[in-house]
Amino acid sequence: EAVASEPTAEPGLGMNLAYLRDWSSAQPFLDVMKTARRWIGHKPGQWGGVSYESLMAQDLLDEQGWPKRVPGDLGSIGTVILTDLPPEAEIFAGEYLLRFKGEGIVEVSGRAQNVRYGKGEVRFEFTPGSGPVVIRIQRSDPYGKGDHLRDITVVKRENLAAYESGAVFHPAYLKVLQGLDTLRFMDWGNTNNSRLASWDERARVDDFSYTRQGVPYEVMQQLAGAVG
Repeated sequence: EAVASEPTAEPGLGMNLAYLRDWSSAQPFLDVMKTARRWIGHKPGQWGGVSYESLMAQDLLDEQGWPKRVPGDLGSIGTVILTDLPPEAEIFAGEYLLRFKGEGIVEVSGRAQNVRYGKGEVRFEFTPGSGPVVIRIQRSDPYGKGDHLRDITVVKRENLAAYESGAVFHPAYLKVLQGLDTLRFMDWGNTNNSRLASWDERARVDDFSYTRQGVPYEVMQQLAGAVG
């Protein structure tokens, strides 16, 4: 005779994490550059004109995806962040600090307001709403010394101390995930339609953005540990 058994524990809850996108209000990372869109080349006097794939084919991007130089037929190489966030996403409003290494010229516009430029940094104010914060690299390694613009980070001022001490994830994002037993990283890994064929092609922690090859396995593991 079959005997009904009592459950040994409460059933666990899991969820699939959404794709990383510059227009998503999730924004898991303190460094919002990690959700930046792929670079495009802007021809003089127009938006765009040269795709990310073309920039790669012309060897204009390094292994991490940073523009090594801006050729003469382009006005700039650019990306966007914090795009079309709803006005209700007030948690992202405030002052941001963009920092970079290398020689070159970075321009910030779009929804960025009160933009102030300094050596190796750009400060700006942001409020959610229609449109993106636009980042354009006007020059990279202009003197040909091999010191191209790289390691751009964009962090909200109030999160700088946590970021500089090693924190990776936005506390509001971690709070939403607390209590989950399972995290599914299919979309974080850009699994669908992936063209990666070897281990060497995997996403790396120092990639300019995690929208490019997906989130690195190390970062997925770190999030799982942070959620518990």
